[in-house]
Amino acid sequence: MVIPKKSIDLSKLYFGDEYYNGVFQAGTGGEYPNLNNKVNYFTVNAGINWAHSVSDRFGYSIGAAAMNLNQPQESFQKKKNAEVGLGIRYSAQVGAIAYLSDKFSLRPAVLYQTQASATELIAGNEFHLIVGDDEFRSVATAVFLGGWVRSNDAMMITGGLEWKGLRIGLSYDYNTSSLKEASNGNGGFEISLRYIAPSPLDFARRLVYPCARF
Repeated sequence: MVIPKKSIDLSKLYFGDEYYNGVFQAGTGGEYPNLNNKVNYFTVNAGINWAHSVSDRFGYSIGAAAMNLNQPQESFQKKKNAEVGLGIRYSAQVGAIAYLSDKFSLRPAVLYQTQASATELIAGNEFHLIVGDDEFRSVATAVFLGGWVRSNDAMMITGGLEWKGLRIGLSYDYNTSSLKEASNGNGGFEISLRYIAPSPLDFARRLVYPCARF
């Protein structure tokens, strides 16, 4: 569950009825009883993910989720939820890890989301290379480089380093839609930081215990 908050200063809004003969006269529009200056609401989300390691060289995951299940009223307008309620967003994803050698792997993935009349499809692949000891892959030192496409919107390139469960990445997002004219062809940089604690089971599987034979 997520609890967002947002507010607005109504005194700094400009309305059409505050203009007389082309001259703006602030405050002449009167009160606006149909607007709230502050909105508090909560969203209910749910999802499920299945991950399976078929072998030491191949694994996959499949997931689905739904956000805003309660369709809360998040608009500043004082209307019923049916008119201004936040629509349910559905998402589905699938990904895989395929090792072509002991240290080099391909990591393709696809994400699809839809909300009201909006849809989003992202697909691509990450090339992952372990440059350290590959005995424990989850914490091995590695580098990665990936390319992704957001349908009818943008192309993305990612790269970075993994070290002892810590993943540091840098990505560049270049707009390929008609909005690139407004941005003058400039994209956006993002920095990501992620840490996943090593699983003790990975180490336990490699321990050798003496066992008496009868």
